[in-house]
Amino acid sequence: MTDSLLFRLQCGKSRAIEEVVEAWKAEHAGAMAARDVEELVRECLRLPDEMRRIYREIFDRFTSGNIEGYHDIGKALQAQFEGNLRFMDSVRDMARRQTAAGHTIEGAAELERVLEDIRPKVQEIFERWPWMPTEEEVAEAKAEIARGNYQTVDEILDELRRKNS
Repeated sequence: MTDSLLFRLQCGKSRAIEEVVEAWKAEHAGAMAARDVEELVRECLRLPDEMRRIYREIFDRFTSGNIEGYHDIGKALQAQFEGNLRFMDSVRDMARRQTAAGHTIEGAAELERVLEDIRPKVQEIFERWPWMPTEEEVAEAKAEIARGNYQTVDEILDELRRKNS
């Protein structure tokens, strides 16, 4: 998946945006132009749709069985999405500073709402991601089994049947 054209385009675009913003912030430390911030806000407002597209592509590949390396893909996607959120936070903060200085930043309020909406969704994606267990988790599971703290397959199936009855 990390070799997917869509994923590579999004990663490259995000890296380029981060570099431009960091350079721009250094050059405009004291006098950020409101129109430049508005352009960054517009860019941020496009990111959630791009993130959804990438996630849908990965999900479709998972469900069709056309994907391997879900752990590595998850790590790459998580880094990408968290980078997008950091960028969006940074631009939101710039917009807030411009607003406090008396400038009207078109889209700033929408960016606030988008961040409130998307942050928990991104968090949920990676809380539910099928991560490979860590060495510590494997060791703990083996210790539980050794202590007799486990359910057999029949016990699990019986429990599921009772819940669905």
